[in-house]
Amino acid sequence: PTSACNSITTALDLCTASEGDIIVCLPGHVEAVTAATDIAGGLFLDVAGVTIYFLGEGANRAKITFGTAVGADMNVDAANITLVNPLFVSAVDALTGPIDVNAADFTIINGEYRDAAAMAAIDCIVADAGATRMVIDGWRFIDSTTGTHWPSIHRKLPVNISSVMRFCEAASMLFGVVALAVVLYGSHCADEME
Repeated sequence: PTSACNSITTALDLCTASEGDIIVCLPGHVEAVTAATDIAGGLFLDVAGVTIYFLGEGANRAKITFGTAVGADMNVDAANITLVNPLFVSAVDALTGPIDVNAADFTIINGEYRDAAAMAAIDCIVADAGATRMVIDGWRFIDSTTGTHWPSIHRKLPVNISSVMRFCEAASMLFGVVALAVVLYGSHCADEME
């Protein structure tokens, strides 16, 4: 492109809620999230109805990294946000919920989370009561075997929300309903591996 935004936050500022806006993160883009607040380096997905595509493959795939503070997170604070092909990477040990969902109808399609060596998250995806109808379709989790909180594929959800996980893989073990290292609270998990 002849002109582009340098961050997802800047691109979101150009979007209009519920207009079907699309953000495309090109191969090699790194969105560094260093805190839990918007002003100090956090990432707030706060425009409803936006879809964000992460292009690229392997080491060149567009990604979001979480580092500096254990509370560094991406807050999903508006409804109907979809992330397609996102790669999330830890850059600090003991993250306390880097993917923080607080709004309805959030979707991740073909997402991947990687704990860096010796840097395991305490919880990977957390959600509050507003995160109804969340869908995670095609999730791959590669955990650290040496971080202080291994294993760390957790999804903490309150009892009163519904969610679906399909075609999910943790390290080299494929699971559909519930695996050893998955924590589900009051959620629906679809087994569609047939």
